[in-house]
Amino acid sequence: MITKNKILIYATGILLISSSIITYSFNIGHNMTSKYTPLNSNSKSIFLPLKNKDLEIKILDVLESLDEFSRITTIRHTNKELPRSEYDKKYDKLFAHFIDEANNVESELRFIISNELKAYRYTYYIALLINILIIIVASIIFYRYEKDKLKTVAILQKSNDDLEATKKDLIKTNKIIKHLANTDKLTQLHNRLKIDSIIDFEVQRARRYNKIFSVILLDVDYFKKINDTYGHDVGDYVLIEISNLLKKNIRVTDYVGRFGGEEFIIICPETNSENTALLAEKLRISMQEYKFKGMDKKTCSFGVSEFILGDSTKEDVIKRSDKALYKAKNNGRNQVAVM
Repeated sequence: MITKNKILIYATGILLISSSIITYSFNIGHNMTSKYTPLNSNSKSIFLPLKNKDLEIKILDVLESLDEFSRITTIRHTNKELPRSEYDKKYDKLFAHFIDEANNVESELRFIISNELKAYRYTYYIALLINILIIIVASIIFYRYEKDKLKTVAILQKSNDDLEATKKDLIKTNKIIKHLANTDKLTQLHNRLKIDSIIDFEVQRARRYNKIFSVILLDVDYFKKINDTYGHDVGDYVLIEISNLLKKNIRVTDYVGRFGGEEFIIICPETNSENTALLAEKLRISMQEYKFKGMDKKTCSFGVSEFILGDSTKEDVIKRSDKALYKAKNNGRNQVAVM
């Protein structure tokens, strides 16, 4: 993204390049106009063009005339015994010669300096034009660079957004798959696979930490008669309603699942068989009192068993619960049996 700091850095770089070029152009002009250097220490302190030998000779003649003119002037004022007419003639002659030479030198110097200044102006304008072109080119390059960068950033951002959306979809899909893999389609309770893993975990925990847990198996009384009388759709309806009753009445720490057909299973961690039987009795009464639409009241039979540390596998506690369930059925159904 374009930021103020980046613009400031690029602008500073362009200005530094520009100032360097302008300084260079001034140096060129200065070199063109500074071809005049003082003569040696024995001559007068004036500037002579190093490349124009004729002009240099003329200036030296003017300086020599000036020296002679000065010498005669000194003699004229200090030595009053000399004939004045001879020095006056020489004085006038030297003065006239000096004026002529000085005028010639002045004209040539003006001409040379004028040409040099013109050349300097041309050089300055060319350097300024080059500088402007560099700024324009640099600005175009900077603009295109930032434009391409913004386009790249936008593409990367879109790709990142697409990846994030895909990631969320994958997470959501994985949750759905996990739910489907562990959930009974009809009742939306834990399926047999999930129940087996929960029992395995409780068995390991009981053995490691000397804990207890109990299992409730329950079966809908005369369920086959419901299917034969009302049809399988009504039978499915009864199973769904019983599932909702179970979920509503068990504890938060308990696990409930469909064990197969019209059988359901409840796992009660940290609970002995006596307290589990109380829970089963509560559930039995809830089933007995529930009013199903379009049919008589339905009941369930319950078998309860507690895990014993001597059990070799998880199947042992399930088998005892299953025997207790058959005991309840054989004793007249709609009751709780413990084994």
